Amino acid sequence: MKKIVIVNPTKCTATSTIASSRIASFLSEITGGHLMHTEETVELEAETAIFVNGMWGFCGFRDESWNLAKKAKNVIYVANDYAISVPKAIKERKHIKIANYTSKGVVYVNWNKLTHDNSIKQVECKKNSGLFYYGAHRKDRVASFSKYFKNPRPYQMTITCSAKAKPEFKTYDQNMRFVDNPMDPMVFPGNFEAGLYIEDEVTHENYHSPANRYYEMLSSGVLMLFDAACKNTFTKTGIDVSPWLVNSQIDVAQKIRNRESLLRLQKEKLANGKNYKLELMKEVQETLHKCGLATF
Repeated sequence: MKKIVIVNPTKCTATSTIASSRIASFLSEITGGHLMHTEETVELEAETAIFVNGMWGFCGFRDESWNLAKKAKNVIYVANDYAISVPKAIKERKHIKIANYTSKGVVYVNWNKLTHDNSIKQVECKKNSGLFYYGAHRKDRVASFSKYFKNPRPYQMTITCSAKAKPEFKTYDQNMRFVDNPMDPMVFPGNFEAGLYIEDEVTHENYHSPANRYYEMLSSGVLMLFDAACKNTFTKTGIDVSPWLVNSQIDVAQKIRNRESLLRLQKEKLANGKNYKLELMKEVQETLHKCGLATF
């Protein structure tokens, strides 16, 4: 029987940009646990089974995973996305939920820290490249999209999204510029003068740690501008983003004009000398010990 098995519903690779895969590999690394992420790596028994949230509907070893959940002495469910529900097989038995958002019965850990990488070779931004945004078109972001994307704007606007979302983004500007996926979120944003950070309206008041795109854009070296409605999230996290807050298109244009000084300050305060992975390692080890799982 394995002491610790970390279960991820999709294959983990060294270069994966999928957050859940990075988390699973990280947990295997720091605990010495067996990584179960393909049909060839299936384990039938474990003292502690750690399940990482993901797309279980497409998992080729789902039945084996749920049987493992039933047999394991300790079960931990790791969540880095509040929109993904806990699988029924996990809900049905006693488990510890460790997530990067706060809620009743949840142990908080900022899993998104794992995304940051100070070793990324940053690119030089293109002059007059304007503002960049990447992500899905979500209903509870429509107010923010309208505020910053609608024409006429005093800056260029470029978006990376799925083909399905393009028509929705075009409602703000029929001539919106698009960059097709896939793009490397750790590098590509650096091509632009600034990147925009916005969040779901629900997280304005219900705490969720800074999203992966915060750490991705920080790694890319782009000047990150934060919608003012996100300030509460960063204040609770202990990060002062006040020099880069925006609340209108005029604010965005003004920040872009002052890009060089604002970017120097951002790198100094938020990136330089930071080792977020080491911080997370200590955080997770302390959390598992507090949960009585000092098994490594």
